[in-house]
Amino acid sequence: RRQDPSKPTFAMLNPEAIVRKMDRDAINRAETLRQLKAFGLATEEIYAEDLLSFERKAVDLDVSVGEWSRLLVSWGVQPNKAIIEKVLLDEPMARKLPEPGP
Repeated sequence: RRQDPSKPTFAMLNPEAIVRKMDRDAINRAETLRQLKAFGLATEEIYAEDLLSFERKAVDLDVSVGEWSRLLVSWGVQPNKAIIEKVLLDEPMARKLPEPGP
């Protein structure tokens, strides 16, 4: 599109800027975790993909239940896995999304 000015550019990707931003984010994340630990706060690394995996059709529900349980424990709450499973399965998007693919 750069060669043909009659075609508008809708998005521009600057790989170097993206890499710099990702590097800064990684440093900031590591510093935040260090500070939390220095204050005596427990930190738990939990991924949104695992919390929301119950939305995919071909998924083991135990992944989401386990991650939600870990999240609750990190907040000082004793999880009830049967209740977590029921709440997740009652969600409108439960097991609706296809597996990610190419």
